[in-house]
Amino acid sequence: MNTAEFIEYWSKINGTSNAESEYQIKQFINTFKSAVSEHGKLDIRGFASAEIITRIGGERRNPRNQQKIKTKDKRLVRIKISPKFKNMLEE
Repeated sequence: MNTAEFIEYWSKINGTSNAESEYQIKQFINTFKSAVSEHGKLDIRGFASAEIITRIGGERRNPRNQQKIKTKDKRLVRIKISPKFKNMLEE
């Protein structure tokens, strides 16, 4: 399912127009992004949790030519799906 299909699905389930559904979905995504970036962690019980982690830089090995390269610290977002949500999908 792509974004356009999800918007149609959302509008069908919630009884809203496609334009209103698109606005609601974009608002949720923007709020999710800003909450994670401002607070460093977001936990929506029963759905997912997201947190900002820092991957420490250092010496790594280039697998193509085996040369050592230096990498910088990097900030990443780690998203974990809750076990309750995973179990629901398996049923």
